[in-house]
Amino acid sequence: MSEFDGDLKSVVDFVGRTLHDDQKEELLSLWRVAECSLSYGSEHRMGYSDVYIQVGLKAQHFRPIRAQKKREEFEAELLEIAGPVVNAYDDLHLLGIHIYPIAEHDDSWRGGVEQPVRVEADDEDELWMRGLLRLFVSHRSSDKVRLAKLKAKLREYGIDCFLAHEDIQETKAWRDMIKQGLQSCHGMVTVGSPGFKESIWCNQEIGWAMCRGLLVLPLLAGEPPEGFHSDIQGPTIDLADPDQAALKVVKAILKEERFRPLVFEAFVELINEASSWESLRDVGYCLERLDNCPADKLKKVKSAFEKHPKRDRLFSKAIPNWLSVQKQKVGSGKS
Repeated sequence: MSEFDGDLKSVVDFVGRTLHDDQKEELLSLWRVAECSLSYGSEHRMGYSDVYIQVGLKAQHFRPIRAQKKREEFEAELLEIAGPVVNAYDDLHLLGIHIYPIAEHDDSWRGGVEQPVRVEADDEDELWMRGLLRLFVSHRSSDKVRLAKLKAKLREYGIDCFLAHEDIQETKAWRDMIKQGLQSCHGMVTVGSPGFKESIWCNQEIGWAMCRGLLVLPLLAGEPPEGFHSDIQGPTIDLADPDQAALKVVKAILKEERFRPLVFEAFVELINEASSWESLRDVGYCLERLDNCPADKLKKVKSAFEKHPKRDRLFSKAIPNWLSVQKQKVGSGKS
């Protein structure tokens, strides 16, 4: 005889062939879809190990045998067939067969209530730029072209925007992608252009964000906000002027103390990624327009800037000038 080489396929095939020849059709149909594996018991004696064959069945196959109380009967029948072939190995002794259900996602039992959306790290990397503040933009589809320009401007301030009509890939289920964006964003802005309040989707997006406890900042673009988020004072913007609109959005966000660290941490990332003195200068131009930087983030911005070559720093005066002004404000207690 020989020792077991770790490959259970020959045992599985032996059992399957025997069930076929014996015309055990019910059990054979289960064996064909089963996921079989070998588990070792606690006893190792006299050169052999006690083992079990684990027979995994998906729910649709497991439930009928459970309902008909055939599980033990099938386990005993399989053990009778598999026992001799497993025990023929010098180092194995088969103690039993265990039929078990394979757990799978199935929300049907919830009666229409969905399982909370969970966003994995890979999904986040697909949806968002790493290191930036994540802003979900709730908007009407007719505004998507103008909002794409606003999104580009906000990226210069370290803010990454999720625009459903721009960011969802054709191969992805758009509803799932929107849910993932809503579940993983740091905050939301609503673009209140005429007709916004009539949008069922926009209203649901607002409700989702508010239930998460996020800031929902209304941008006034022709229509005042209605509903729960109307209590929040948002800026009036002109979508035809994305530069000024972006600045107003950032300044409004900075009024929220919880967002200041995220905004300026994103600038640290932008400085780290700057590949030339021109790009470093552009980051500085955006920083010069902002205030209220926490002291610990000032240190990180300074450290990131000083990692750049001396030549780049000499041609990029905006960042050190801004650091100097902010340091004075922090020292004097101004905000």
